Amino acid sequence: MFKVFKTFVALFPLLGLLLAGCNKSMPGDSNSFQPPTATVPNPKAATVSRLHWPGKKWLAAQTNATPFMGIWKLPESAKLETQTLDKLSTAPWRLLRGETNAANTASKLLRPLLDDLVQEESYVELRHAISQPAETVLAIRLNGARGALWSTNLAAVLESLTAIRPAPSASGRSGWVLKKHHAPNLIELARVGEWTVVGSAQGTNTLFRDMLVRLQRDHAPSSAPSGNLWLEADLDLARVIEMFSGAWKPPQNLPRMTVKVTGDGGNVRAEGELNFPKPLPFEIEPWNIPTNLAGGYLMGFTAIQGIRHSLSNFESSHNLQFGVPPNQAYMWSLFGLPAQAYFAAPLADASNQVHQLAGRLMEFVNPSLAASDNGKIGWVDELNGASWQGMPWLSPFIRAVRTNNGDFVFGGTLPVMAPTDPVSPELLKSILSRTNLVYYDWEITGPRIETWMFVGQLMRMVFGKPQVPLDSASIAWLLMAKDKLGNGSTLVTKTGPATLSYVRKSAVGFTSIELHLLADWLESPQFPRGLHTFLASTNAPSGVAAPPAAAPAKP
Repeated sequence: MFKVFKTFVALFPLLGLLLAGCNKSMPGDSNSFQPPTATVPNPKAATVSRLHWPGKKWLAAQTNATPFMGIWKLPESAKLETQTLDKLSTAPWRLLRGETNAANTASKLLRPLLDDLVQEESYVELRHAISQPAETVLAIRLNGARGALWSTNLAAVLESLTAIRPAPSASGRSGWVLKKHHAPNLIELARVGEWTVVGSAQGTNTLFRDMLVRLQRDHAPSSAPSGNLWLEADLDLARVIEMFSGAWKPPQNLPRMTVKVTGDGGNVRAEGELNFPKPLPFEIEPWNIPTNLAGGYLMGFTAIQGIRHSLSNFESSHNLQFGVPPNQAYMWSLFGLPAQAYFAAPLADASNQVHQLAGRLMEFVNPSLAASDNGKIGWVDELNGASWQGMPWLSPFIRAVRTNNGDFVFGGTLPVMAPTDPVSPELLKSILSRTNLVYYDWEITGPRIETWMFVGQLMRMVFGKPQVPLDSASIAWLLMAKDKLGNGSTLVTKTGPATLSYVRKSAVGFTSIELHLLADWLESPQFPRGLHTFLASTNAPSGVAAPPAAAPAKP
């Protein structure tokens, strides 16, 4: 179900563009359509985003989506979907107008349109010329009655937000136009066959006119058929962020991202590419897996390389000067109590660098820990590292170790003995057999959700942040769905100097930590803005999740 929420959130900025203006007239109800003349796009303009969602109705009829739809049909899924769409229906008034009691008549008119965005096929496209206003268009396939509802209800929603009534479209075209003073100053709606089209732009919207021509000519928003794809997207991250971020400048070298999602009868399969404007600042090197440290009853294992450049930039910007940072890192978690999660990274001169890092942590973190009576970070000679002492349930540590594979920085939530069982040969083969692999992640998602819930709630308590309520719709869904989530895996390979390709197989399209963060986001009091952790009142109901139960069987 969460692929739907991702889809809709991609569409929701269209409503965020509907800001105040002036002018008044009545929305039109003409049923005739005069096709517009095809326009010549600005040669400097580029389509920076395309997204196609075939709709929940279509997905429910696909045999390869049966397990996924089984999760979506859970009562807890329905409650979470309802809560999320209810919040989205009031978001324009809450976030754009600052209204605390945003459940007004207009928001109730918007609410059924959001149901259509989940249920029906839709297509969104954004076009943007550098230093020029953006053009957006949404096309959604609706029957006549729902199309009429969109025309009437969306006109009323816009009037509520702008105090302007849309006027009938020119040239006898079915639909209406709203013109206002603030960008985007042009909002349009048209009906072409089975499709309702909504566009926004500044001055003129050539993309909107092009969409009408395509629908009249091809009876579809795109000439390229999507086949049996559950979701298809093409997103230029830097340009899209520039469109909606205002004065904030996005990080450099953000990629253009493509994704195609389908099902294989048991899993959600997502694959695509990240195409960067500049070559990636690393080369593939041999993996140095800490087999002397990792092992045992694993519930998840992650390997990543090519991180030295990013860590060097972080050290430089924070004036840390620890030395040459690692280029690889490994993370894993074990079945057991309370929550055993570990990391290791091959690091030259690990003992000296860990000593410097521990000194910085004690200098900057201990005053905050003392103020909240949450123990302290102290150096432990026997450990050749530092540990967080006086923390409830856990004893996080970081230390330098020497193994058969060289020096490593090693840390985790609980001290651990050397593993009695080696890393699975199948897991090692999955990593070592791929010469261009830069990221590998495998997990048993359900148990790991419990781990992240425990660790996440404990960290919020330690640092004085509000916890995600255990009786919330999001947590209730996670706890009910976790036993149906099975195994998940993600592989990212470097397929060109500036290109990464990825493949993920999972039950719902997300990893356990992503699901935990998603729950945090969906429960935000200002949703879709921010996380509950940072925006909720510290007096909100809370409760630390109990440590997950031990599982004696190997994965």
